[in-house]
Amino acid sequence: MEINWNNPFKSTIDHAYQLGFRCAYRLAKIYWFFSNKTTEGAQVIVYIEENILLVRSSYRRQFTFPGGYIEKGETAIETAKRELFEETGIVAHENQLIFKEKLTHFNRKRKNINSIFEYRPTSQPTIRIDNREIIEANFYNPQSIEHIALCDTAKTILNRPLEHLPMHPTKSRILIVHENQTVAQNIANILVPADYTAFIALTGQSALNIFENDPQINIILCDSKLQSTEALKLSKQLLHYQTDQRPVCIILLQEYSNPDMALLAFKAGVFDFLSHPTSPPYLLHSVNKAIENIEHRQLEFIGNSRQQQTIKQQQDTIKETTTELTEFHKKIEQILKQPEDFINSLSHDIYTPLNEIIGYAEILEEKSFGRSTLFEIIEIKKSCFAIRDRLQPLFDQSDDLTKQIKTEIKK
Repeated sequence: MEINWNNPFKSTIDHAYQLGFRCAYRLAKIYWFFSNKTTEGAQVIVYIEENILLVRSSYRRQFTFPGGYIEKGETAIETAKRELFEETGIVAHENQLIFKEKLTHFNRKRKNINSIFEYRPTSQPTIRIDNREIIEANFYNPQSIEHIALCDTAKTILNRPLEHLPMHPTKSRILIVHENQTVAQNIANILVPADYTAFIALTGQSALNIFENDPQINIILCDSKLQSTEALKLSKQLLHYQTDQRPVCIILLQEYSNPDMALLAFKAGVFDFLSHPTSPPYLLHSVNKAIENIEHRQLEFIGNSRQQQTIKQQQDTIKETTTELTEFHKKIEQILKQPEDFINSLSHDIYTPLNEIIGYAEILEEKSFGRSTLFEIIEIKKSCFAIRDRLQPLFDQSDDLTKQIKTEIKK
């Protein structure tokens, strides 16, 4: 028999849990900000035809897919299966969860890596939420999703044209500095088919002019044997224009290995060296490394530039969290001050239906039924007495039950 947890206790306990989750989440955000921790999780996209299941927790305003963080010793698919059940009550076997992709998002300075799984049940599943961590769970069609606030992962997947936007609006713009027009053009012919925009400068002064007038150029491929301007001098001049908003990577091209030149170049701030002529794959690999370096430095700048503002926000959050913790404590005290009422309410919810069943069974015993039916009535009556006898010690020891309530709330 299901126990009916009547108000005010059920709603009060749920509200206390919700406050607890909000406080814990805000404290976790403060910890993530200062620890720069990379978090890994798993989420499940549940489809019923075109409709998609979205959930909303008590501590976030945005909707997202069912999921959570991967616990120690757990695989991504195990996390997906567990979180789907815990948050929605939907049971899915591992062979029904199809891995789709891994998505990475940056939340301020924290890196989030989510493994995305897909689940397509054959019939409409029954959704069950606890109203503590998860307070909403519904299927939505693509049209209604447009007006719903979504978390990063859900937004990325449900707005595919916006997925994986690069930090630059187009592929990087690259400046090639080489006094040999043919060599420079050959390098450009490798870069352009890979969707890079290439500019050619035959002299150091021309390179400076192009670089000054095009703030989107971040990568320079420079010949180490420039005659008009010393390559290292030009590199220092170009790096002089470098700012936090405009990081610069210089890759020097040399026909033979020169360790002394390499050492001086790295001291001057050069990013990489390439022997020339080089293979197209290796050239593109070096350029891609430079792009990753630039994007990392831009992300670092974004995090640092917002740090003071974020610290102020975190201080406000701590104050707000302290207030909510005080309210949370008061709610718990309110619950624990009424143990006798709680016991009486719980006792009434169990004993009333049991006594009604017993009384009705006694009436049926006096009727003229067949032997087998009478036997079943007697068994029902005996079962009710057995349940009541087993529960009686629970209600005789209200202090023990109060301790159990305290333990449950602490959890």
